[in-house]
This record gives sequence, structure tokens and C-alpha cells, in this order.
Amino acid sequence: MPRPRAADFEDKCRQIRQAAALLFAQKGYDRTSIGDIARACAMSKPLVYHYVASKEDLLVAIIADHIEDL
Repeated sequence: MPRPRAADFEDKCRQIRQAAALLFAQKGYDRTSIGDIARACAMSKPLVYHYVASKEDLLVAIIADHIEDL
């Protein structure tokens, strides 16, 4: 049986997306690493990967958030 998600799972995902969006805007997508995003969120790289599958998936989620806001 899979473990249930933590109560703050969505909050952590949102925090990661916000930090990544800021770093992508500042440094560019190609020059931003998952390590950079992890440091900005005060998390480890493995923990970031717990919440997002890849940097590309993270970018897609950020774009989807912006489209939803429009």
C-alpha cells in the first residue's frame, strides 16, 4: 500500500515552482540546476526530486500555473 501524501505536499510543490520560476527568470532555464532550486528552497536535491520528476516537468508545471492564472 502506498504511503499517503503529507499534508503540506502541495505547499512544498508550490514553493519549488515559485523558486524555480524566479531562478529561471534570473539565470535562464539552461543555467539553472535542480541543485540551485534545492538551495533556494533550503531542501536537498533528492527531496526536490520527491516533489518533481525533472526540471522539464517543473517548467511545464510553471507554464501551466501561468496559463491557469490568465
